[in-house]
Amino acid sequence: MRTFFMTFSLFFAIFLSGCNSNSAYSNEIESAYNYVDPISQETIKNWEKASVEKYIPTGELEVKDEEKNKYINIKGFKTLKVSFKTTDNAELGPINVYIDENSKKVLGVGIRK
Repeated sequence: MRTFFMTFSLFFAIFLSGCNSNSAYSNEIESAYNYVDPISQETIKNWEKASVEKYIPTGELEVKDEEKNKYINIKGFKTLKVSFKTTDNAELGPINVYIDENSKKVLGVGIRK
């Protein structure tokens, strides 16, 4: 019975850690949200629940560097892609913010439909 309890506890702990996977990226999610312009922020649904994935673009991918007001190509960059669901997701898709995986600097916002 003790072995069963320990096995169940271990399984439950692993399950819970999988459910909270974004907590490991909470700083990156907040940085990405703060990078998005205020008008677009208003369309984001529950920004704390953004999805985060490691992403290396294999093709041309231009993102808008809001600070420099220009587009940059991030092909081959090791990034974290932070995706926010929005109220206009069906028409335009999510807001994707790309962060350099190593330096954690925001590179820019992806172009929407």
